[in-house]
Amino acid sequence: MIFEYPEFEDIGILVGTFDQPDRVPPVVQFGNESRVSWYSSLPELPGDHPTYAVDPNGYLPRIIASNRQHPDHDTDEWPPGTVLTDRLP
Repeated sequence: MIFEYPEFEDIGILVGTFDQPDRVPPVVQFGNESRVSWYSSLPELPGDHPTYAVDPNGYLPRIIASNRQHPDHDTDEWPPGTVLTDRLP
């Protein structure tokens, strides 16, 4: 989610990892030299509904049940039984 280059003072943050990435618009791009050729045409592709707006195979409940992503939006402490000061150096 965050990376740094030891020889520079700034850090890189992957904006797609934020809970609300639309509130943190990027101000610069890195890695343009490795951008895949189709990237610039993404806005032209269809995408007019949520991925599982129609879910005839019942994938969404299976994905939700198997999700092990950290639920940072609804936990006061993680892992359970710790507090922030337990993790500070």
